[in-house]
Amino acid sequence: MEAHHFRIIDNSQLLWPSPLYPFALEDELMKQAEPGGDIIVHFWKEPSGLIIGLRDRKLPDAPAAMQELQKEGRRVVVRHSGGAAVPLDSGVLNVTFIFPSAKGNKSAFADYRGDFQFVSSFVAEALESFAQVKAGEIAGSYCPGEFDLSIEGRKFCGIAQRRTLQARAVQAFFVVEGKGESRAQAARRFYDRAALGAEEGQYPQVLPETMGSLCELAGIDSTTQFKALIAAQLDKLGNITWSKDGTEPQVIMKTVAELAARYDR
Repeated sequence: MEAHHFRIIDNSQLLWPSPLYPFALEDELMKQAEPGGDIIVHFWKEPSGLIIGLRDRKLPDAPAAMQELQKEGRRVVVRHSGGAAVPLDSGVLNVTFIFPSAKGNKSAFADYRGDFQFVSSFVAEALESFAQVKAGEIAGSYCPGEFDLSIEGRKFCGIAQRRTLQARAVQAFFVVEGKGESRAQAARRFYDRAALGAEEGQYPQVLPETMGSLCELAGIDSTTQFKALIAAQLDKLGNITWSKDGTEPQVIMKTVAELAARYDR
């Protein structure tokens, strides 16, 4: 495998003004990507959120379901990348890989599977001394997809992707601490309310027992330990640099407002 240069941006200790902030920040980082430039690896968390997909927002009672969860203290927003509802908290580590496109033209969209395969193989290798990781959709999980990552049939990671002419962002959530089943119950509660009147097949049928955490499945103690495993695996593949994003907050907040206006309707 060719050597890469990775730029790690660790925002996992920050409290965002909005759950959309990391998505807006990553949009700005994608705009800054240059052919042949660094692969950016962004760590972030959301202490009490539910990130729903575009199809989720179209469910008959989605606004009411979002309001109910917000009253309970969850910050609910609609993301612009693929996927369905994902509950987030301090025990979930989000890791985004931003790959610069080789060419600034439509060829940048040609092979979406390659980036998914890179990330899934990367995670399997990072965890190989702890457990055997498999890629493939886990029926009954929340935010199901072809590149779900699981251990012994229980999902701990989901992967979504966003692509522009400049870059491709592969966004992965990792359920690390606590119990996966409790997160699945939160997602199921959203769908139980949001999907009233919807036909079966329009939304995921969440079965809590299909989800697990890395603590339960692989003995990973904390998001800090998992973050160190990710960094160590990056170091095996090339050079790593730790840095800050350097983007002006007011620029990011403008993008946050644009994302909310465009997708939360």
